[in-house]
Amino acid sequence: TLPAQPGPPVSRPPCVPPPGAALPAEQTAARQGGGKTLRILMLENTSSVAGKLMKSVFTKETGIPVEIDTLPYEAMYDVTIGGCGADRYDIMQINIPWITEAIRRGIIIPLDELTGTDSVIRSTFSPETLERYGLFDGALYAAPFLIGAQLLFYRKDLFNDLRIRRLFYEKNKTALEVPATWRDYDRAAEFFTRSRNPESPVPYGTTLGGNGGSYYCIPRLWESGISLFRDEPEGTEEAAGAFLDRIADTLKCYAQTFRYADPAAINWDQADQAEQFCRGNAAMMVIFQAHFADHVYQYESNVYRENIGFAPLPNRTSVLGGWSLGIRAGSAMRDAARCFLEWLFCDTNIIPYNILGGSIPSRIAFNSFEMRETYPWLSPAFDGVRDTRGMIDGGVHWISQWEFESVIEEILNRLIRGGITARAAAGELRKKLGQIQKNAGYSKESEAQKKP
Repeated sequence: TLPAQPGPPVSRPPCVPPPGAALPAEQTAARQGGGKTLRILMLENTSSVAGKLMKSVFTKETGIPVEIDTLPYEAMYDVTIGGCGADRYDIMQINIPWITEAIRRGIIIPLDELTGTDSVIRSTFSPETLERYGLFDGALYAAPFLIGAQLLFYRKDLFNDLRIRRLFYEKNKTALEVPATWRDYDRAAEFFTRSRNPESPVPYGTTLGGNGGSYYCIPRLWESGISLFRDEPEGTEEAAGAFLDRIADTLKCYAQTFRYADPAAINWDQADQAEQFCRGNAAMMVIFQAHFADHVYQYESNVYRENIGFAPLPNRTSVLGGWSLGIRAGSAMRDAARCFLEWLFCDTNIIPYNILGGSIPSRIAFNSFEMRETYPWLSPAFDGVRDTRGMIDGGVHWISQWEFESVIEEILNRLIRGGITARAAAGELRKKLGQIQKNAGYSKESEAQKKP
C-alpha cells in the first residue's frame, strides 16, 4: 500500500488562524460578545443569499459576527452613494457605474491601504477584471464581486430545428443563425413572433423590458457608431440634422422590437424577462447573466440544460455592469472588513460561494470544471467582460450614469408607448443632455483636466 500523499496547501487569508491555533485577542473578544458586529450591505439576489449561507463559516473561523442586509436595486443608489443610512455599514456592494462617484465623494477607501499591493484580492483576479471592477488610477478601491456582462440567450433547439430553418430561409432568403448584428436580431425576433408568423413554435421572438431600457438601446447606438456625449457635429445645419436622424433611426428600430415581445413587456424589468424566457415564451433574450442566474433554477433545469444556448450580444459589445465590494470610509471595523474580504476571496471559499449562487469573477472560478458544469453561461460571461463598455463615455464627468439612465429611459418609455416620435425623442434627448452639460459648467478645457 502506498503511503498517503500530502494534499495541496490550503489557501488561508492572513487573518484566519490554522485549525487549533488561538484566535487573536480582538477576535476572541468578538466571539465572546465583547466585539462589534461587522455589517454588510448587499444587493437582493442569489449572491446575497450565498453570503448569508456562508457568513456563519466566517464567524466560526474568525470569531467576528456578521450581519448582512439586502436591498432591491432601486434602493441601493440612495444608500451607497446618497448616504441614506450608509453609516450603519462597514462593507457595501456598489454598482460598477457608481464607483467613480463613490471615490470622488470619499465614500470608500483604497483597499491597498489595508491589504497592501500584494494582497489576496489582487492575486485572485486577472488584471483585466481588476481594471474594470476595482482599480482607479492604479489604486485598488473595490473587490470584484458580481460579474456584469450581457449575453444573448436563445433557444438552441429552435435555431437547430431543420423545419424551422427551412421556413426561415424561405421567408428571408438567408440562413437562420445566432444573430451577429442587431438587424439580424430583429429579423429573427419577427420570425419567431406568432402574430407575424403563425407557424412559430413560441409566442414571441424576444423578451424586452421598459424598465432598464437604456441597457438594450445603448448597444444599438454603439453599433451605429453613435455617442450621445459628443459635441454637436461641426459644419452645416444639415450635418447636425443628419446626426440627429441617425439617432432617430436607431431609436425607431429599438422601439419596433417591442412588437416582437409580450405586450406586457413595457412594464417588465430584467427579472420578469428571465422568468418569461425560462417558461419558454420567447426564442431570445438579452440580459445580464446575474439576472438569468437568479431565476433559471426556479424552472425545469432539464429544459435549460438541453435547450438554452449562450452567445455574445449582436456586435459583441455589452454595457459594463456588475458590482464590487468596498469598505466604507467611516467604518470603525476596517480590520474586520479587510479580514472578511480576504477570507471571501481566498481560493477555498470562492468556488463554494459561487456554487451557492454567487458569480465572483476570479481566475479559479474561470478555470473551474464545477462552475462550467453548474453554470455553463459563466464562461461566455467571463469572456464577454473584455468586450464591455461603460454606458457613459470615458472622460465624461458632467453626468452620472444614474442621472443619464433617468433621462434616457423616461424618453424611451414615451417612445415605445407611442407618446413621441423617434425624431422628437432624439431631439429631446440631445437637448436634455446638453442642458445638463451646460448646468455642470462643462467646457472642453476644464473637462480635459478632470480625472476619475
